[in-house]
Amino acid sequence: MLAAWEVLELQDAAVSHVILLSGQIASGKTTLSRLLADRLRYRVVSTRDILAHEKQDRLSLQLAGASKDDSTAGRWIRDELVRLRKRNPADSCFVVDSVRTSDQVGWVRETFGESVVHVHLTASLDVLAGRYGSRSEGYRYEEVSNDPVEQAVGVLASSADIVIDTTNRSPEVVLGQLASYAGLVT
Repeated sequence: MLAAWEVLELQDAAVSHVILLSGQIASGKTTLSRLLADRLRYRVVSTRDILAHEKQDRLSLQLAGASKDDSTAGRWIRDELVRLRKRNPADSCFVVDSVRTSDQVGWVRETFGESVVHVHLTASLDVLAGRYGSRSEGYRYEEVSNDPVEQAVGVLASSADIVIDTTNRSPEVVLGQLASYAGLVT
């Protein structure tokens, strides 16, 4: 748990943006995070990478994430951002791929304040299933989308700063919408 002074210190530490991505599996979160890294030099904080040292396949990662949420009350993503920020103070722009609960969003907002932009990506079910099917992860979309946390991800749209439907939009158009909303220079 961070002390109040640590929260204030982090809020004052010139963090330009912390972009939180949420959305169903295959909605475009990883693609958008890579574009932010490639075009705008954002540091990608991948929850998959944080959990991957323990688990590799999608269903195991979902269970590991739920376990971390339970043991930290959703603080683990915020804690990772704090750790990265302290390790390399020059990093001022982060994109988190991805948040899955309102607690995760809340802890990051509490710590990083107005620098946080929560982006929720959506797409039609047919497009999501098609995108996921083009991957070789060994599970059907229906299997991974039945995870309880995954089913609740849609609720995050109501608390997001911006919701972008990626169904008929190229990744560049999605980046443009985010850039326009958040005042990013692309």
